[in-house]
Amino acid sequence: MFCNHGCNGTYNLCQDGANDSEASVDPNQPPESLSSTWGSAFSPAFERNLRQALISGDKTNRDIKKGEEILCNYLEFIGRASDWEADVRGLQGQCAGTELGEISFYEREKQQA
Repeated sequence: MFCNHGCNGTYNLCQDGANDSEASVDPNQPPESLSSTWGSAFSPAFERNLRQALISGDKTNRDIKKGEEILCNYLEFIGRASDWEADVRGLQGQCAGTELGEISFYEREKQQA
């Protein structure tokens, strides 16, 4: 399943009990609720299945109306402490409209080619 990021906490699909957003977290310090899932040892098997492992406990945090877009909390997709600051700042920029997300960047590059 593909879902877009719900900026400023507008996501409707998230880890059970999640309440962090790119607007509320410190880019220099991951919250314990997210960083506790990160392992310190590299595992190729876990790395190949990282995205699935990260969404395995997802639940809706409110009723989703028919036709409403499903929005995720992309903070939950950050799988390494070393990626935290850059990924949070990237989400903050995308939500502020000052940076492009991966898909928008790709589409713009394709149009300019």
